Amino acid sequence: MALGYIARALSKGLAKLGEPSLLEGVPCGNVNLQRDVIEYAGIGDTAHDNPVVRQDVVAILVEFNPKVGQVLAHPDGTFKLDRLVRDNRYTRQFIVVPYVEPEPEPEPEPEPEPEPEP
Repeated sequence: MALGYIARALSKGLAKLGEPSLLEGVPCGNVNLQRDVIEYAGIGDTAHDNPVVRQDVVAILVEFNPKVGQVLAHPDGTFKLDRLVRDNRYTRQFIVVPYVEPEPEPEPEPEPEPEPEP
C-alpha cells in the first residue's frame, strides 16, 4: 500500500487519543470522541453571518466498517452515529447524538372475564 504510513499514523493517533469502545456490541478499537466541535454551516468563515454549530464528533477506523445509524458504546456515554462528516479511506468521522434505549411498550391488560348470569 503506497500510503501505508498514513494508516499507521492514524492508528497510532487513535491508540493514544481514543478510548476502547463497542460498535453494535462488538469491540471497534480506540475511538476518539471530540465534544463541541465547531462547524461552520456556510463557506468557511468568509462571511460574518454564517451560522456556527457545535457538535460531538467521533473518529473510528474504517476497518470496523462504521455506518450511520449504528450505536457506539464509549466510556463517555452511548451514542448513535448520526451523520458522516469525513471519510479519508483510513478513518471515518461521524456526528453523534446521545442514544437513549427505547422503552418497551407496556403489555395490554387482559380484559376482565364477564360474570356469569344467575
